[in-house]
Amino acid sequence: MSAFETANLLAILAAGRRPVWAVQPDADQTIVPNTPSAGVSLSVGSGAPALYTEIVVRVREVPHARTSYYIVSTVDLTATYEFAVNGGTTIDYDADAGGALSITDILEGLKAAAEADATTNGLVSVDVVAATSTEPAMLRIRDKTATDHYISSFDQAPGSAVVEVESDAVSCTATPWAYPRNTTALSTTSPNCWSRTTQAALSVTENNLAVRLETAGYERLYMQLGSVTGHASDDANVTPTVYVLIGPCGQE
Repeated sequence: MSAFETANLLAILAAGRRPVWAVQPDADQTIVPNTPSAGVSLSVGSGAPALYTEIVVRVREVPHARTSYYIVSTVDLTATYEFAVNGGTTIDYDADAGGALSITDILEGLKAAAEADATTNGLVSVDVVAATSTEPAMLRIRDKTATDHYISSFDQAPGSAVVEVESDAVSCTATPWAYPRNTTALSTTSPNCWSRTTQAALSVTENNLAVRLETAGYERLYMQLGSVTGHASDDANVTPTVYVLIGPCGQE
């Protein structure tokens, strides 16, 4: 590569206008990174390291509204499924009596029941989200008003089924960690370990958070989450969720 080509590539990378986004795997992201493969790789395009990286810590799927997902991970087509919003009427659907043949039928039954209840329908919208190659079909519950909803109760084990509810968190902290590039060719003392960056722990609220870090010389970046807090009135079995998206800025 000529000096001009090198300078041009560095200028493009320094501009950092084309982040290549990846979702940080959520497994164990509340602990200190303990393997070299944790977090997200910062090598993009031709393999050149990103000089700058964009990070989004998403507490809310939609900033102005709280979102919950009702997920049937194990199906029983004879069970009665139920949940309640804000301590109101229990929304239920009897899969056996309703002749359900699939998860989608169960979710559509719950959707119809929620829309038929005036109180629940006034608080939240309820939609069935189709299955993807990696996720099952699920029921999405989202605020209609300026006040956050909460899932006050749900049956985790109707019959032999297994049900989970995941809801937007209310707040969390996020701490950046960096893993250096392998510099064996230049030095025999490559620091092959994760280290905190100089960026202090970040406070994240329902407004989400976007931040840009200088990452020249790093191989991977990891955001450690802490104090992930859900709605104070959520059922104890509701899981508050946060998504971390890391976008090393590559060539244009």
